[in-house]
Amino acid sequence: MDTIYIQGEALTNRNAEGNNANVIRTTQQNPEKTAPTAGYDEFGLRPDYSGTGYLDLNGTAGDKASFSLDLAAGDYSVTFRASANSARNIQIYIDGIAQSVPMSPAVDINFAWKEFSVPISVTGDGPHSFVIRQTSAAGPNIDAIAISDVGGIVNFAAPEITSTASFAVEENTLDVGQIVAKDIDGDTVTYALSGDDADLFQIDAAGRVAF
Repeated sequence: MDTIYIQGEALTNRNAEGNNANVIRTTQQNPEKTAPTAGYDEFGLRPDYSGTGYLDLNGTAGDKASFSLDLAAGDYSVTFRASANSARNIQIYIDGIAQSVPMSPAVDINFAWKEFSVPISVTGDGPHSFVIRQTSAAGPNIDAIAISDVGGIVNFAAPEITSTASFAVEENTLDVGQIVAKDIDGDTVTYALSGDDADLFQIDAAGRVAF
């Protein structure tokens, strides 16, 4: 099965009313801070989310978000990409049945995104109802969720090139420039060249391009 990805901001918000409602934060709505603020991006959001934002769980324990998915009967893995500055536990239910013990993303004082996985077992084919239940006094931010085969590959976002898109090369020099990329999943970035003129250049493991 190809891994299925669901963005946090696309989840059905089941705690949308009142003073302690969840907040869907995106590049278009509900910033956490007024930009520019240190530790936040140009949209006033916690940086390095994989889509257009995230779901900020608020309030006390209870059902906080849900989604439906058409899966065949079998065993799968659910991977959360979430953040919390204290132990903030959530638990997943499928068709009303608890599928995991309450778990929290690894604690980070700056709300850095962390991944954790839980096993699930689906009984019967067809659409299934998934509910995310908060079991602690506070909930995490949820960037995205991945549903995969057990041991399947999960990559929430492709690496992003952060260096300049073009280089000016001086005459009689072999050095072209430095490619810099980051991967929000924390995977090691590797470099390769492609295209009609790729055989005219070389790139090393650090991203340095030369003739």
